[in-house]
Amino acid sequence: MPSSLRTSCTLAEEQITIYGSFLLFAMGAAGSVLNILVFLTLRACRQSSCAFYLTPMSDVNLGYLLNSVLPRVLLVVYGNDGTKNSLFYCWFPNYLATVCSILSLTCFCLATMNQYFAACTRSRFHRWCNIRFAQRLVIIFSVVWILQYSISFFSLIMFVHPFLKKSTVS
Repeated sequence: MPSSLRTSCTLAEEQITIYGSFLLFAMGAAGSVLNILVFLTLRACRQSSCAFYLTPMSDVNLGYLLNSVLPRVLLVVYGNDGTKNSLFYCWFPNYLATVCSILSLTCFCLATMNQYFAACTRSRFHRWCNIRFAQRLVIIFSVVWILQYSISFFSLIMFVHPFLKKSTVS
C-alpha cells in the first residue's frame, strides 16, 4: 500500500473517530441527562417503580459514556494515552465500563420484569411492583456486580501483572 494512501486512510480514521465518537457522546449524554431530569422531576415517574429502574440505568449509561467514549476522543485529539503511564488507568476503565454496562442491562431487565408483574393477572406479583422493593433490588444487584467484577479485576491485576512485567523486561 502506498504511503500516501496509508496516511490518508489514517487521517480519515482519525476524523471519523473524532467526529463520530463526539456525536455519539454528545447525543448519548444529552439523552441520559434528559432521561434523568424527566424521571426525577415528574411526579408520576417518581412514584413509578418502573421509572425508578430506568433512572439508575440512565446514570450508569452516562457513566459508561464518560468512561469509554470520551477518553477515546481525547486520545485521538491530544495524542496522549494515559494507559501507558499507569497500570491502574490501564485496567480501571475496562472494569468501570464492564460494571456500567452490566448494571444498565440489569436495570433494563428489572424494569421489563416490573412491567410484566404490573400487567399480570395474578395478584401475588403485584406486590413486587413498588418503589421500596425496586430500591432494594437495585442496591443488591449493584453490590453483587461491583463485588463480582472487583474480585475479577484485582485478581487479574495480581496474577497477570507480574507476568506482563517479566515479559516486557526480557
